[in-house]
Amino acid sequence: MKYHYLLPFIAIGAFTGCATAPTELKDVEAISYADTVYLKQEDVFSAFNAYETKINNRVNRLEYQVNELESRLENMATSADNNSTVEIVDGSRKQWACTLTHSEKRFMAQSLNKAAATFNVINKCLAGGVDDFYCQERDVVCSDE
Repeated sequence: MKYHYLLPFIAIGAFTGCATAPTELKDVEAISYADTVYLKQEDVFSAFNAYETKINNRVNRLEYQVNELESRLENMATSADNNSTVEIVDGSRKQWACTLTHSEKRFMAQSLNKAAATFNVINKCLAGGVDDFYCQERDVVCSDE
């Protein structure tokens, strides 16, 4: 399979009945091993850049979620402190914090803690010079392999 690039020329020569196909290939250069390695490196870098973009997008979404949760928790705290923050829900005035069930408040707190823990690990990875990390459902793991 080393000379698979010759097949089209041989096929053309056989089809036209031309016996000079091999002499016409004198100007064709084979791809060197260095070129092959370079092409593979380009593929790896392209895949790495796509993966890096995907990770950056995930981090940006996490940052947005953290900011959103912090804002909501701040609103809850403000509402609980002075009982003055109100929302119009279905035409009636209700305190925003009172519209959340206990499970919703718990979920928000857990989500905020999870996002904060994720950022802590990512920051530790980056501070340690490790830019290879992957997210699992419950945690973020540094990998320096």
